Amino acid sequence: FSGGFHAGFIRDRPINEQRNISIGVGLGWSIDTYGHNVFIGKELDTDNSLFQIMDRGRIDFDTNRFTTQSIDLPIQFRWRTSTVESYKFWRIYAGLRPAYAYYFQTKFEQGGQTYKESDIP
Repeated sequence: FSGGFHAGFIRDRPINEQRNISIGVGLGWSIDTYGHNVFIGKELDTDNSLFQIMDRGRIDFDTNRFTTQSIDLPIQFRWRTSTVESYKFWRIYAGLRPAYAYYFQTKFEQGGQTYKESDIP
């Protein structure tokens, strides 16, 4: 399974007089882990990166995943049907979450052996 944890905040900046349309900007932090079938490592003789697809039927491994950590800068367009008198309202938020990945690590386990790599360009 792949999974992640994301934390942060977004601040509304209303752009109309009724304050029901706004732009949300924020800051966050994320950690994501991906399970996959690609071996990521270094070639033995050189310092070149190696990416090799592994057929699960031919190559038996226990764990193969990579983890990233990133700083996120979410930007959202926000629309809602709220009024000053009512807190029951519909809302639609759409946007982007650009991120800068500052940490990367791949981990491969096979037959009690563990290979970790974090220096992949």
